[in-house]
Amino acid sequence: MTNDHDGCVIEPVRSVLRLEAVVMLVVLVALYWRAHASWLVFVVFLFAPDIAMFAYLRGTRIGAWIYNAFH
Repeated sequence: MTNDHDGCVIEPVRSVLRLEAVVMLVVLVALYWRAHASWLVFVVFLFAPDIAMFAYLRGTRIGAWIYNAFH
């Protein structure tokens, strides 16, 4: 059995959601830039959930707890 689409969101809605996400990212980065805040802090917070995934190396229970805390 083949699946003609990825996920459960149909194409026109998927495009709108992706456009919305890109617009939000651009606006928030521009606001962060105008605030003259530290870019190091920006990168740390941007990648915190991804870095927290390493907690799964200690086990699924503690990994899930730490990932959810950072996410």
